[in-house]
Amino acid sequence: MPVADGAKGIYPDAATERYETHARPTGGGAAVKVLLFDAFSGGHHYEFASGLRAELRDRAPDVEVDVLFAAPTHEEDMFFDDGEVDHLYDTSPFPEAPGFVPEKDPLPAAARLLAKQVTNPRWGVVRDLLKYVDARDYDVVHVLELDKLTAYLWAQYGDNAPSLVGSINGVFYKPVESAVPPARPLRRALKTGAGPQFVRFAPPALHRGIDWNRWFLSRCLADGVVDHLTVPTEEARDDILSNFDSVSGGRSTAGAGIADLVSVVPDPTSGWADDGPTIRSAARAALDLPESGTQLLFFGRLCEENGIRTLFDALEHYEGPEFTMVFAGRPVAVSPADVEDVARRSAVDVVSRLEFIPQEKVETYFRAADGVLLPYERSFGACRPSNVFQKACMAGRPVIASDFGVLGRRVREWDLGLLCEPESADSLADTIGQFVQRDGEVHDPESMAAFAESQTFEPLAETVLDAYRRLAGDDDRVATTGDETVRGDGDGGDRGG
Repeated sequence: MPVADGAKGIYPDAATERYETHARPTGGGAAVKVLLFDAFSGGHHYEFASGLRAELRDRAPDVEVDVLFAAPTHEEDMFFDDGEVDHLYDTSPFPEAPGFVPEKDPLPAAARLLAKQVTNPRWGVVRDLLKYVDARDYDVVHVLELDKLTAYLWAQYGDNAPSLVGSINGVFYKPVESAVPPARPLRRALKTGAGPQFVRFAPPALHRGIDWNRWFLSRCLADGVVDHLTVPTEEARDDILSNFDSVSGGRSTAGAGIADLVSVVPDPTSGWADDGPTIRSAARAALDLPESGTQLLFFGRLCEENGIRTLFDALEHYEGPEFTMVFAGRPVAVSPADVEDVARRSAVDVVSRLEFIPQEKVETYFRAADGVLLPYERSFGACRPSNVFQKACMAGRPVIASDFGVLGRRVREWDLGLLCEPESADSLADTIGQFVQRDGEVHDPESMAAFAESQTFEPLAETVLDAYRRLAGDDDRVATTGDETVRGDGDGGDRGG
């Protein structure tokens, strides 16, 4: 498996010492050199990296920004031109995740789980990232999805490595219980020297779950591995600070308390042009959807945490006014046959586009809809935002969302649509009926437009740019666009800052 210069491949070395990169000269008026890295790929990963890169280049020409992914995919060229992205490997180091239904296909699911436990690919990815960085001259490395890498960075990142900015995007907060809880004696042993060996050689399932996520992130902050952290909601920030495991010593950023190192930014989405009177009909025609009638959209992965089973049950028992249900995304926890079965047993007209939706068609699907369904289960995580939610707001389309966590709060505070009980097919069916037979708006369009305006890449770029310059010793420059400094509103979606 060929790899980029400075990396050695995915097969881990026996040694478990932290990888010490060479010290970097910083400051002196030179351009700040930043590497944006994501170990994972796919539509939202590419959108996040390409949008942030473009905004940083527009805002700060003196900042040099490179982009690195673990491996390429066929989706990458929707977001980047040739030569704009580098890769650690030619093919993904992670076990392939084919489309199958776990409870119906237990052998493929078990084989994939076993492959993860044996190969521990995330250890190798972080090790090879550090070798890649050591062959270059970066001031800051920004890990764009820190959620699944905290343990491996804590175990391997050296004191002389470039400053590290990390972004938590939400998977971190899935309420997954730990097979082996991080009890006090185990935590003490890991802090006194056994940590890297445990992370490297123990099956990843043993340190998986929200409690381990919190502990490893606390260690990354306390030990100076992560120098600045961004999170997408105020709930996420509060959770991190309330669970922070304070220890003596540790901080590499002089004079900065932990609270100062955790910033709330949007889960950003590129802004879309204002809706016009012909947009909906034109979008439907472009997608070959029915021209008339109410249409509701379920967009993205058809998986359990996104409430696909609850939605199927609601559609089968729905007795309200007619509407068209549009599914657009990859089936994960269900099969195409399952969708066809629901369509046969439901009185609702069902249109299924069970595939990866190309970037150029994403906006069109949202414009074609009258409303967007987000019947998420509590297993989605109360502190997480939803990028589908963000896109619905960008398109000016009201949502029907489960009433818990960030989703419920934002719908209420900003008057963005209707709420239903999570994991209740009856409540979802009733709420859909309420939407379909609505007389007038079920949301405040002006409030939704204001919320959408706060969810773009501008406030994210400003926050991380300030962190880059501070960490590179170049924080006397001001991040501006033209003559105006752009500011976010704290949560990127909470009124009143």
